[in-house]
Amino acid sequence: MGQLQDYQAAFTSHLRDPALYARPNGTRAARMAVYREIVFNNICASLTACFPVLHSMLGKRMFKRLMRDCFRYGQFESPLFQDIPAAFVAYLQNHASDAQQDVETNFHTQTHAAEKPAQGNASLLVPAYAAELAHYEWLELAISRQPTRPIGAEHLPVVDSAEALATQVIALTEAHYLAQYRYAVHSLSRRNRQPTPAATQLLIYRTRSHTIQFVVLNGLTAALLAQIQAQPGMTVEGHLDRLAKQLPAYPRDNLIQGGLQTVFALYQQSALCIVNTPESA
Repeated sequence: MGQLQDYQAAFTSHLRDPALYARPNGTRAARMAVYREIVFNNICASLTACFPVLHSMLGKRMFKRLMRDCFRYGQFESPLFQDIPAAFVAYLQNHASDAQQDVETNFHTQTHAAEKPAQGNASLLVPAYAAELAHYEWLELAISRQPTRPIGAEHLPVVDSAEALATQVIALTEAHYLAQYRYAVHSLSRRNRQPTPAATQLLIYRTRSHTIQFVVLNGLTAALLAQIQAQPGMTVEGHLDRLAKQLPAYPRDNLIQGGLQTVFALYQQSALCIVNTPESA
């Protein structure tokens, strides 16, 4: 490592943890203090804007401690400020405790049962839902930035009924994410700071008008969308037929008819799109 690289490493190490790393030789304490404050405040502004619900649930003091701990121990691989929230999500995920089962078992009997220590700073107690809520809030930013290919809508057939859609080849819109959480992250708020775990499946996607939409999914719809995502090139009726064979306990006619109406509703909401006709697939 050259002299410049050594200086840069010492400079950034001091910014992130001044208590552990001395400032580089030749730098003034007052100037470094100002620079430390500016950098950290910019990070705080980025994270506070991206995670308003988590911020409100944890409170200003706890959230700032988490931001400070993330700044000290997190992995920041991108030079872009817009990528800072992703690093914060990764920090929360990577430093979550493995003692989750104990948290759930004692949830109703201990005052802080939903809290767990972050490995970056053992004195921090991070709510069990924090990493999932942060991921959920971050998805809005991530999907808004996700690049997509232009769709030649003028070459696609016009479908105005569920029956007409049944014979079309469909796909999830490109900018989307199928999420599974242990908590109902979409309903969390500061009024419910110790939520009970509740398995939740969501579809988050960007419409053609560039708005972000969130859809809560039941088990059947989640399974159907996962199949559409994993097995492109099939018609709607093909997907429903395959799903019915995989779930023989469900009445076949009810599953297919209900599934067809669900697919059509999601198509109308721009969550699904026609990619081509069966003949050209």
